Amino acid sequence: MKVLIHFAPGPENDIFLGSRLRKNLKGAMELRHVALVDSLYAEPDICHLMSPDDEGMIKTAHEEGVPVVVSALYTELDPYASFLETDAFGSYVLTSRAKRMLEQADVVFVPSLRAKEIVEKDLFKKPVFVVTPGVNPVRFDAIDEVGAKIFCRYERFPANQPYALIFGSYRDKNATDFAKKMASMLPNYHLFFLGGDYGNEASPLSRWNRVSPKNLKFIPVLSDDLYRSAMKGATGLLVAANAIPSPLSELEALAAKTQIFRVGSVDSESSLLPEGTYLACRTPEEAATKLLAYSPNVPEATIMNGYRVAGENDLTHLGDIVLPLYQTLLSVKENSHD
Repeated sequence: MKVLIHFAPGPENDIFLGSRLRKNLKGAMELRHVALVDSLYAEPDICHLMSPDDEGMIKTAHEEGVPVVVSALYTELDPYASFLETDAFGSYVLTSRAKRMLEQADVVFVPSLRAKEIVEKDLFKKPVFVVTPGVNPVRFDAIDEVGAKIFCRYERFPANQPYALIFGSYRDKNATDFAKKMASMLPNYHLFFLGGDYGNEASPLSRWNRVSPKNLKFIPVLSDDLYRSAMKGATGLLVAANAIPSPLSELEALAAKTQIFRVGSVDSESSLLPEGTYLACRTPEEAATKLLAYSPNVPEATIMNGYRVAGENDLTHLGDIVLPLYQTLLSVKENSHD
């Protein structure tokens, strides 16, 4: 079997969630000794896509008789791999472009039951499977104490001062307002908001950083080494219940043994994380209190529970799920030609 796993937003933009999902899928297939190719010209048996920008590849693949898999709703914070927008009522719905792409796919992978519900609302006859995004714990296990401080040196603040991360989309006002609220309640705590902004000339980050609380910094997308250092060195990851989910980032926090603080009511069908892998906080005020009281030197049981869950979603497990689905898709294709 030869598989094309494609996501190529260009070298300057290929450092965020879409690229990490692609890396996980490729790593999972390499562990199963599946041959990977880089182009439809290499005559793959399966074409696996993860961005609406690649809608045009589906027609070409089908003309060559190649089945197409699309991973959707895993990487909504990455503007180059996002499938959703909000409607007039504030609900998440597929963009017209995403809907058009998914209609043409043979199979769709999604990260959660809630994501499956969103896709099936518009594409009720489409085969949709809930599949983990996977995570590679070794990427974080390999970071020593010195490596965990690289992010602090990059951001020029003392390595002995605690900090927390917030992931979100810069187009999601709920997420940015949440970050500002948490910063106002934690004046002596560094908070870093990481979203899908690449720091170009049109970026709003400089303006936002001038008018936001001094202890909150909105930062552009980080290179892989800086990202892993930031995650490994953080005291916690703050996750707002009403923000756009980032299942890949949450699994990576578990793999890095970084405490997750979930704020607000948790929708179990939107999250990959079972109870016991995060600290539940009903309000931002409770989250601020728990974060201030938390010490990484006396980790909660949630840390080891979370690391176990990361192991259960590693690349070997991802391959165990994805490869049989590829094989089933090929069997359907072959049977249709009989």
